Amino acid sequence: MFKRLLPLLVACIMLACTSGELTRSKATKLIEKTEGYDKGLPEITLTIDEVQRGVNSGLWIIHRHGYIMSRDTHAAELTQEGSKYFSSMAITPGQLESWNLYVSVAPRARVNYVLVEMTGIRDVPDSEGGGKIAEYRYKWDFSRLPEPARKIFDSRGPQDARALFRHYDDGWRLEKFL
Repeated sequence: MFKRLLPLLVACIMLACTSGELTRSKATKLIEKTEGYDKGLPEITLTIDEVQRGVNSGLWIIHRHGYIMSRDTHAAELTQEGSKYFSSMAITPGQLESWNLYVSVAPRARVNYVLVEMTGIRDVPDSEGGGKIAEYRYKWDFSRLPEPARKIFDSRGPQDARALFRHYDDGWRLEKFL
C-alpha cells in the first residue's frame, strides 16, 4: 500500500514546494494581464533615423527656427500624406542623442506591445525589499500601420526590459516596470 502512495506523496510535496516560485511562464502571463498591455501605443517617440526617414518619405517636415536662450528651436508638422497615418506630431525639449529635442507621433492605427521572450528571473535581496526581477525582450508590432508609415520603423528590433514582482499570500504580483 505504501509503495503505491509513495509516488503520489512525492508529487504532492514537489508541487507544494514549487507552487510559490515565479516561473518564466507565470511572469509572462502576469505582464500580459497588466492593465493597458493590450491597449496599444498612443504615441511613438522617434529616433533621429526615424525622423529623417519620415522627412525623406514626405510624411512630416521639421523646421528649424533658430536660437532662443542659447538653444536650437524646432517645429514639427505632419504633411497631408503624414496626416493619413498619424493624428498628431509633437516636438519637445530633451536629449535625443545629439539633438536637444524629442519628436513623437500618434499613430491612427493601433501599435501593440508584444512580449517576445522571458530571458531570466533573479532574486532581489531582502535588503532591497525582496521579490524577483524578470528580464525580458519585447517589440512593438507596427503591422497595422499602412506600408508608408510602417517603413519608418523597419529598423526597430526587440528591446530589453525588466519588471519587479513581489510575492503575497495570494501569489505573485507585478509591482512595477523598471
